[in-house]
Amino acid sequence: MAKIGEFFKSNYFNADSLLDGDLTLTISNCQAEVFPAREKGKNDEQKMVVYFEEDERGLGLNVTNWNTIIEVTGEDDTDNWPGHQITLTRKKDKGIGGQLVWCVRVRDTAQPSSGRNQPPQQRPQPSAASQRAVAAQQGRGVRPPAQIDESDEVPF
Repeated sequence: MAKIGEFFKSNYFNADSLLDGDLTLTISNCQAEVFPAREKGKNDEQKMVVYFEEDERGLGLNVTNWNTIIEVTGEDDTDNWPGHQITLTRKKDKGIGGQLVWCVRVRDTAQPSSGRNQPPQQRPQPSAASQRAVAAQQGRGVRPPAQIDESDEVPF
């Protein structure tokens, strides 16, 4: 049987493009493209589209993904993005109107995958006792709680 992405081909990545898991791709170029308005009476929208060496489809950037690519590449100019690798992942996020929708998100290739289409696990926070033990091992003292001297006058 066919999957929806195999039957309805698109020139651009969308959340359904990543049903089989994350994709790590190398940026080949970026160019501005005009997308037709989604609603009548609205203006066409210009977006930056990132293209890749390994796939002919592009990724139309929103602000979130654009900023993530800046963080991953260390480059704020799209002219310097070619040659950098990014990973596309499928994630549920708030869409227009605040509803949760599947979307494409960019992440660093060095960041481990949280599993196919699963939200990342939160790390447990270390207890205060373990933080003190680590500080002691590293030769840093842990300050005792401040002592309050009620006889001191505050000069203000």
